[in-house]
Parts: sequence; structure tokens; C-alpha cells
Amino acid sequence: MGIEEPSFLDALFAPAHAFASPLEFRAALTAHRLVVGVVGFCALVALQIGRGRFAAALSLCATLYAALASAAYAGPSRVGAAVAIATAAGLATCLAAMTRDGMARRIALAGLVVVGCLAGTNFLNFHDWPLGGRAARDGEAFGPIHYNDQFHYYLAAKYFKELSYDGIYACTVQAAGDQPSNLARPARDLRTNSIVTVGELARSWPCRERFSPERWRAFTKDAAFFRGADEHARLRYLTDFGYNATPLQTAMNALIVARTEAGTATLGMLALIDVALFALCIVLIARTFGPRAGALAALAWGVSVLWVYDHVGLPGSFGRLWWVAAVVAATCLVHRERPLWAGAALGSAVLLRVLPGAFLVGPFAMACWGLVRARRWDPFLFKLLGGAALAGALLFLATVATVGFEPHVAFLANAAKHASGRLSNFIGLPALTAYSYGPVWAALGVGLIVLAALLGRYADATSRFVLMGLIALFGLTSTTNYDYVVLVLLAPLAVTRPGGSAVADIAVFGAGILAGNTAFMAAPGDERLVYFVDGCIVLLLLVWFSARFVMAGMSSGRPGRIERR
Repeated sequence: MGIEEPSFLDALFAPAHAFASPLEFRAALTAHRLVVGVVGFCALVALQIGRGRFAAALSLCATLYAALASAAYAGPSRVGAAVAIATAAGLATCLAAMTRDGMARRIALAGLVVVGCLAGTNFLNFHDWPLGGRAARDGEAFGPIHYNDQFHYYLAAKYFKELSYDGIYACTVQAAGDQPSNLARPARDLRTNSIVTVGELARSWPCRERFSPERWRAFTKDAAFFRGADEHARLRYLTDFGYNATPLQTAMNALIVARTEAGTATLGMLALIDVALFALCIVLIARTFGPRAGALAALAWGVSVLWVYDHVGLPGSFGRLWWVAAVVAATCLVHRERPLWAGAALGSAVLLRVLPGAFLVGPFAMACWGLVRARRWDPFLFKLLGGAALAGALLFLATVATVGFEPHVAFLANAAKHASGRLSNFIGLPALTAYSYGPVWAALGVGLIVLAALLGRYADATSRFVLMGLIALFGLTSTTNYDYVVLVLLAPLAVTRPGGSAVADIAVFGAGILAGNTAFMAAPGDERLVYFVDGCIVLLLLVWFSARFVMAGMSSGRPGRIERR
């Protein structure tokens, strides 16, 4: 008698330990994201055309599906939460059919936020990746904590004075006293980013000379926790690209962890910082642009693999979203016509991550053009740039007073070292030029410059700030895929475009977000191809939204102001 093949649903909702490899499991998670994403974006389109009850039904179907996936993948202590969500979704679906349209819209939006949160946590699986048919770890300690990320951001921030940007791997190896069987394993020498052996790395750095005896004992204890908490991946950490946070973020993180000891409870509490920052971003968008924009941002954040969860987890990482929250706050303040405070938020973001400096390129170019053409500064742009300069200067001086000037020099050298390399998950126009078709990318670069110039003339302040900033980020830099989480700033533009219905904008935004999922499912093992496709998706989204806002301004003869929805 033959063995019965598992059904499609059995395979789709198989528990995490049933998958043979993390790649297979990630593909299954991506498929679930694609399903709930399609239904969720359809619900938003239904809301946009005034079909509140239908939108509520779609939204809660997506919530029910996400809850079922969560029940399949979550650890035993999380199944109860997933079942409760599924039950509540079922009851709310029945309620939505009987309630008035206004309440149905609220239910639809709430359901979309829940879907985004469930999808954004790998359907409550967090980081329990299967390894050869078994769970990554038995128990709860592994799941919600991204040990790889916190290994870097906790240890390097707490012991930055001794480790700087290039000592974390060498000193971790020395503190561990690895057995001879591990000495031939690969590790990265962060001084040159070259791969050496663990044994060579251990002999290359005078760690003990940099630490006091008391600090060395504390470092050894903290490093031992990470070694014991995630033994199967510890040696893989040593081939990553080290710690690359700015001096300001290092000073902030060091202040938070200075009197702590590495442990499950400590890292769990640190992971809540990014959860709070994520919630703050959604609340700011919803309060400024309306609940529909907030729900769309939460949904896009959760279902997209453009910013892959296992690279920088939410929750799980420590302090990765400081700069994202600052950029979102700056956008909301620009919309509320508070340019000085918007500039201060943006100046803070630049010192936290550097990349947000791209959002200053457009305002600076417009201010210079206005000065040349009209021989005067635009008051709004003057306050925006002045606020950024003032906040940046004050935070720079505060950081120098806290950690000294040397970390800034070391950071510049470290950034230059990384800029000379090219990672497979880089996205941006410079990354695309590494492929053939050079004249095509050059023409696209010129086209982006023209679009940015037209935005400066025809778009309103908010859409101009967002789109010119994203164009500068994409056109001038190549950065890791997870930095493009700032594409959630397109959510308010998708639901609030002046001069007509935003249905097409929501559809294009949703298609772009989910196209990355489809690319990953088509070629899950080919990172180079997947991120090439992701780069093209980002480019197309920027062209679409820029062209739409320019055309709206040209047709009305003046920039339209986006309204709260």
C-alpha cells in the first residue's frame, strides 16, 4: 500500500520543523505573504471605491488566513494567541456583514493592521528557522530575538571603546577560546573585509591589551551568552560584515546597555525598542494622513520581502529603526507645515544612518535654484535646511562630548571600506549599473533627474519631499535591501493623491510590493537575480508616483495638496 501524498493545504500549513531547509520555509512564508497581501490590497481598493462592507469581509478573510498560518508556524505558547485572533476575525466577519458602512470601514482597517503585524513577524514564527528537518531551537528563547543582529549591536555598542569597528570578531574568538576543530573555519577580518581562518583571526588582534581585566571578564561573559544561545549559527556570525552603526547610534545604544548583562530577558526588552518605533511610525502616518494611509503602511511593511525579515527582524533587532522613525516624523512635520522641526528630525536621521541625507538633496537643490533665479531663499526650505543643520551640529557636538572624535574618524574609514565592496543584496541605480545595458541605466538616471526637477515645480511640499528624497536615495546610493523599508512613505501618497481617484496608485503600489515576493518564489536561491528585480521594482514605483504627481500638478496649473484619508 503506497504512502499517501500530503494535500496542498497540509503542505502549505505544515509546521516549521517539517521543512528540510530555511530556504524552503522562507518560500512558504513568502507564499503566505503573497496571499494575504493580494487580499489586503484588494480590501483597500474596495475601501477607496466606497465598498466598506466588502472591504471588511476581505480584510477579515486575510486576518483569518494569517491567523491560521500563525497557528501552524508559531511555537506552542503562541498558538493560543493565533487561535484567539482567528476566532475574533471570524466573529468580526459576521459582525461586518450586519453593521453600518462606517463601522465596516473601521473593521477593515483594523484587520489590515493585524495582517501586517502577523506577516511582519513571520506569522508568529519569528526566527525559528528549520535546520535539516528540525526547529532552529527547542523552546522560546530563540524565536523573538534576532541573535545575529543583537550580537553585533549589543556587544559592539557596549564595548565600542575597546572593539571599535573592526575588533568584534577577533575578540569574540579570543574570549571563546575555540577548540582546535574550529580554528580552520572561515571568519572575516574586519580590517580588510577579507576571509581568513578563525585561528588567524584570533592571533591578529591584541584584545587583552585594549580591555581592562574587569571589562574583559564582562565581555567574555556577554560573548559566552551569545555562543550558548545560538551555537548552531555562532561561527556564521563571524563571516558577516561587522558593526556599522554611526557614532550617534552607538552612543545611544551604549547608554541603554551600559549597565546590563546579555541574557534572554535583556535582549527581549531591547527588541521591544524597534517594536515601539514601528508602532510610532504607523501612528504618525495614521494621525497625519489618515487611518487608511496608516493601514496601508502597516500592510506593506508586513507583507513585502523587499526588506526581508530574517535580515533585520521586527521584533528581534535592537535600534534598527531609529532613523526610519525620524524620517517618518520629518515627513509628517513637512505635511503639517512645521519645516524647522521637520529639518531637526531629518538632521537626527542623518546622524543616525547617513542615508537619510538623500532627503536633503532635493530641498538643497531647490533652495539654490530659488536663490539664483529670484535672489532670495524660500522661507520653508530655509527653515527645513536650517533645522537639519542645527540639529545635526548639536547632535554631533553631543556625540563628540560623549564618545570623543576618534569614533567619527573610524566610522568614515569603515564606511569607505564598505563602499568599495558590493553586496548581493544591494539595491540602487549604482548597483544596477554593475549589470550590462549601461546606456539604459544612464538614460534612466537622466530621466530620474528630469522627474525630480518636474516634482520641484509641480508637486506639493509633502510628495516632493518624499519622492525627491527616494529618487536621490535610489539614484545616488547602493544600500542594503532592508533600508528600503522607507518605501512605506509611498503609502500616504497612494491613498491621498490630488486630482483624481487613488485606486490605480494603490493597485500599482500593491503590485510593486508583492512583485518582489513573486520574484523570490520564482528564484529563491538566486539572490543576485532577486535583488536585481527588486531594484527594478523600486525604480518603477518611483517613476509611477513621480509621473502621477507631476501630471496632477500640470493639469491643475499648480501643486495640489494631498488630503487626510
